[in-house]
Amino acid sequence: MVAEDFNIIRFANKTNKDTGLSRFSCLFYSIIASQELIDLHMTGGRYTWSNNQSYPTLERLDRVLVSKGWENLFSRALVHKLPREVSDYNPLILTTKADQPLRQIMFKFELSWVKHPDFPNLV
Repeated sequence: MVAEDFNIIRFANKTNKDTGLSRFSCLFYSIIASQELIDLHMTGGRYTWSNNQSYPTLERLDRVLVSKGWENLFSRALVHKLPREVSDYNPLILTTKADQPLRQIMFKFELSWVKHPDFPNLV
């Protein structure tokens, strides 16, 4: 499993504007296909990033890709998009038990955490 901000859209319908695909979108798609990865379904909306403008560009840049073996072990896994509070990205949460409803989850990040001496090692 790899969960990442890939900073590239996979399909033209993963953005709210007709900007077209980048020249790397096909390469990205080919890598996913050649490794037989599965892009887990995301609930809670279509996009994970906004440029925070008055007419925003919205794109799905974040994904959770899994192998067939991982999917067989966690066949009920889902990715949930959480509300965007501070960042230009929506945090994502992965659950492997889709039948259990998520209670209201709020993502919090304290800027003081990055000043803690153990922060780089933990992250």
